[in-house]
Amino acid sequence: MFPGPVNQVLGKMGIFLFEVLLFPRDVEQDRLLIPVEAALEYFPPLANRQETYKLKIEITDHQNSLWHMTVTYDPSECSFVVENKWKRFVAWNRLEILDVLRFYKTVPISYDFHYLVELVKRRSPLIIPEFKFENFMFQLPLTDRDIRFQRLFITTEDVRKHWPKVGVPADTHYFERLYFSDDLNAALWGIKIAYEIDSYNLMLADFVTKYNLEKGDMIRFYRPVHPLHSRHFLIEYEKGVGNRTQSEIVATDDTMDRGGEGQGDGGGRGTDRGSNRDGNPTQSETATTDDTMDRGSDGQGDVGGRTDSRGRKWWKFGFGGCCMAMKSNARTEES
Repeated sequence: MFPGPVNQVLGKMGIFLFEVLLFPRDVEQDRLLIPVEAALEYFPPLANRQETYKLKIEITDHQNSLWHMTVTYDPSECSFVVENKWKRFVAWNRLEILDVLRFYKTVPISYDFHYLVELVKRRSPLIIPEFKFENFMFQLPLTDRDIRFQRLFITTEDVRKHWPKVGVPADTHYFERLYFSDDLNAALWGIKIAYEIDSYNLMLADFVTKYNLEKGDMIRFYRPVHPLHSRHFLIEYEKGVGNRTQSEIVATDDTMDRGGEGQGDGGGRGTDRGSNRDGNPTQSETATTDDTMDRGSDGQGDVGGRTDSRGRKWWKFGFGGCCMAMKSNARTEES
């Protein structure tokens, strides 16, 4: 039941089980949501008792304090829920948004449902994600169907190839979650992914609305240089790429090769991508970012800041220009 190597954690021996990335509601409310896809293998089976699910667990934190907690299940969130004493746990361990909790099983196994919990502190909220050419995964243009349902329909083949951890369809849950950082303001999006008939759909309603995306806009995915979580990836968009003719694409590529006006080393505007090209947000843009941070909605975390495109280089790629960070950004992480 607990495959994997034995590691030393918190001065003890343990087997890593799963991790939970903390969103605003996990820190600000008196309960922790553990996505079903993370802990399904390590908690008792849900079977037909989702509404009455109840489990007593014990947690040893990094200060060697022992916590007795109760786990229930919320079908609407497809998540296990830790409620009692959670607010005290947050205060005692000084948990913050985007911190990661790693759950381990003790070795030797002392008793069922006793876990070691390791805290990995969040990275600087102003770090800009690096979109590296070699970390590109795949891209898809938004279609009429995507815009109508505000979901990006992705083939089963692409999902299994690039996001193999996604386990739906399953008898126990309808959707799972993936986490994406964008390059406009380094916000973190918790986006649901579900399976329907013959394809997966990524529920992009908030992302589409925030950036006013339309048919023909291109969505691209990358692996992060420094992932926050095992299901963390990067997402960017480019306006109108899918509507260009072949001659326009060739013209764009030629301009990129020549370092024409508005592109070159990333100093100009060029194509309208999902980034702040000049690095100077307007007052309305700043207000929008601040509002996103204050709301701490289910779709996003509290990471703010603006992307400065200086030090970037334009690459010829796919359907047109793709701007990717070439500078190495300093990052910090504490255990």
